[in-house]
Amino acid sequence: SGVLLGVQRLDKLWKAGRPVCHDYNLGSGDSSDLMDVAKSVVEITGSKSHIANPQSDPHFVDIYRTKLDKAREELSYRPVVSMKEGLRAYIKLVKDGKSFPGTTPAFYRDAV
Repeated sequence: SGVLLGVQRLDKLWKAGRPVCHDYNLGSGDSSDLMDVAKSVVEITGSKSHIANPQSDPHFVDIYRTKLDKAREELSYRPVVSMKEGLRAYIKLVKDGKSFPGTTPAFYRDAV
């Protein structure tokens, strides 16, 4: 995926003696409405969960956009999958009991 390619580019820079100690946003680059993301998770997982709508909270941010400029410029990052495709892949990993380095079974249990 695009995220893996971004991490591989960071690794190449590190091995070339040019360590990078920055934060990068890696995602689809599309705007995401939090309710749509939650609905997608419920749909993909087949959950019967109710989704609360906290829009009455003045601190609630419901639209997110991943700003990819820095990752594009410094890592030549380009998104490969959509947000929904990424959710599907992640949820499948969780359900299949796969893990990422540094995560634990409890992390996955609590994630979905």
